[in-house]
Amino acid sequence: MFSFIGLFSSPAWSKTSFAILPVQVAGEASAGEGVTFENAFLNTLLLSKRYRIVDRQKVAQILNEQAFQQSGAVDPSEVIRIGRLAAVDKLLSIQLSKKGNQYTFTLTVHGVESGQVEFNDTATDTIGVDGLGKSATARLLDRYSLTGKVTAQAGSGFIVDLGTNDGLRQEQRLFIARQEVTRDENGMIVFENLSRVGIVRVKKVNPQTALVQSVSLADLNTPVQKGDLASPEPIPLQEPKISRTPLLPAAKPGKLILEDDMEGDRYLQISSGTGNRGDPYRDDEVFLDASDVERGHVFAFYGAPAQDLGDFIFEGDIAFEPETRGWGAAHFVFRSNREYVNAEGYVFFFTNEGVFDISYLRNGIGISILKAEPSPLLARGSKGDVRRIRLVAAGSQYDLYVDGKFLVGFEQEMLEGGGIGLWALQRTCLSLDNVKVWSVAPPSP
Repeated sequence: MFSFIGLFSSPAWSKTSFAILPVQVAGEASAGEGVTFENAFLNTLLLSKRYRIVDRQKVAQILNEQAFQQSGAVDPSEVIRIGRLAAVDKLLSIQLSKKGNQYTFTLTVHGVESGQVEFNDTATDTIGVDGLGKSATARLLDRYSLTGKVTAQAGSGFIVDLGTNDGLRQEQRLFIARQEVTRDENGMIVFENLSRVGIVRVKKVNPQTALVQSVSLADLNTPVQKGDLASPEPIPLQEPKISRTPLLPAAKPGKLILEDDMEGDRYLQISSGTGNRGDPYRDDEVFLDASDVERGHVFAFYGAPAQDLGDFIFEGDIAFEPETRGWGAAHFVFRSNREYVNAEGYVFFFTNEGVFDISYLRNGIGISILKAEPSPLLARGSKGDVRRIRLVAAGSQYDLYVDGKFLVGFEQEMLEGGGIGLWALQRTCLSLDNVKVWSVAPPSP
């Protein structure tokens, strides 16, 4: 009898490895702020359990022994030399600068085999160095997926070197991809290509490995094989697609999962966040009142039976109440995973002035899918300030409607399931009522 627990218990060393150079400070940023930023960045990165991170003391020792001087761009030959000594795949350098109350960070990732820059990102904010460190981590997490490898075939399935230590669970979806590398006569990489092989499901899992079964293949003539990459996130990552016509026009409500008129059972798990004003349940509605809050949110998420939704249809009445002080904004959050502070999910953001956008939360930080744009469907005064929001979610496709009219659709593979919730931003008072959630009915034969 085959035993994947006993035969495959080696550590998941195929995970992407990083050596992180000390943060460089510039402008008005102090050395102490650089240390605070670096600590926030590194601590958040380690909590993700996504990569193998070389100890900072070991990196410092290597830099000292090699008399390495950081100043601006890093020479490719230096990248290869330092990276090989640290035995890592990537070398990460960070610059932090400050002007007035604004901080700017720049992340640069060098591939150790090629010595070349493969990722560079810059962001500016006023949230302080702790928050900026977390934001920098989110950007790195969005660029580099947790990745393992297919290590063996096991009957009709395969073994991957990722397990519960990496957050895997039974029946989880994994993406399989194949990396093709071309090298020159000196062994240097001159071309890389990553192509999708297919999708598998985790059938058995232990702390360091998992047994998976193939679900679908991108090409029937290209099966999964030993050495392929495996990840719980889409690899290769595809850019989100925005649609101005419905992606799921045939989707119909199936089984009713939740009906909440706010009068009986209290399904919502309400957190005051930075301070909810008044009793949230009143007048047969739920009120998320952040009208006295100057910075932050008041938020609520649904528990059972709507806390782990796959394909579903949501409808609910969301209103900006008179207590809202001027500009008001709401976040409708769906397929949300993890706790509020480090949430991962999709966000439909809209204001009482008719502007909306769509983003993906990575470690609690928003990454844009659709940049802000106005819509007459959300403008102040359309049906008062009450909007009937409808979301259809099936697979990687999503359609949003307001008061029965199509607003926008998008396609993104990142999340397969999760919960739903509503956030009221600072100075905003929202009410929620008449919520219904259905599964998506099977297609008609």
